[in-house]
Amino acid sequence: MKSPPIKAVARWAMVFGCAALLAVWLWSTRHFAYWAYPRGLVFVTRGQLEIWYYPSSFFASSSFRPHTGPHPFAWSWRFHYTQSKAGNSILNIPLWLFELVLLVLLIRPWRFTRARRRMRKGLCPKCGYDRRGIGEQRECPECGAPPPPLAPPQVTPQGCG
Repeated sequence: MKSPPIKAVARWAMVFGCAALLAVWLWSTRHFAYWAYPRGLVFVTRGQLEIWYYPSSFFASSSFRPHTGPHPFAWSWRFHYTQSKAGNSILNIPLWLFELVLLVLLIRPWRFTRARRRMRKGLCPKCGYDRRGIGEQRECPECGAPPPPLAPPQVTPQGCG
């Protein structure tokens, strides 16, 4: 059995990542979870990642705790950074930013994959019109796209002797 190509696996991993991040984003509107580490906290709440940093050691050990108590429906859509005089700082990063980056990374390869697949089948890479009967170097009669570039000739090695 042939294993799937790495690019296909990566694409589907990004699809799963987008779906999981969207689920976390929606979940965080009513709930929150945090991870405590020795110098601070990392929260997922109100549709954002909230990082609290303390210059001196604050917690003895690391721990993760999800909370599902009464939490009012809320979203935070913006970046925010605050720092106290003692050096404690809080950074808020909205989760929609991570979702947007994943979506851009996901959509871009699929667009180019579709064009390559269409060219292999003899279709216009832009609109999918069947180009097999119109000649290789004519533009597409459906959308006016230029003809696809010709593949370079394959060079076969010559044997000695």
